[in-house]
Amino acid sequence: MTVQIAVKLFASLQRFTPADPDRFPIAAGLTVAELLERLAVPPQEVKLVFVNGVKQDLNTPLEGGDRVGIFPAVGGG
Repeated sequence: MTVQIAVKLFASLQRFTPADPDRFPIAAGLTVAELLERLAVPPQEVKLVFVNGVKQDLNTPLEGGDRVGIFPAVGGG
């Protein structure tokens, strides 16, 4: 079954944002890791993932209506 999620990529990962990030179609149960693969985001560039405001890991399955935030490692001084 195909469902829609909202995807937000931050900072250096914004270049991987899909055309319609607020209604991105996925198969129900797709994991965060599989989502990264579909978006062509190198997993080693991802530091944090939030699903519906809660920190999750790459094995988290996604369902319709989920809001996914993907953050890179951020350097600073």
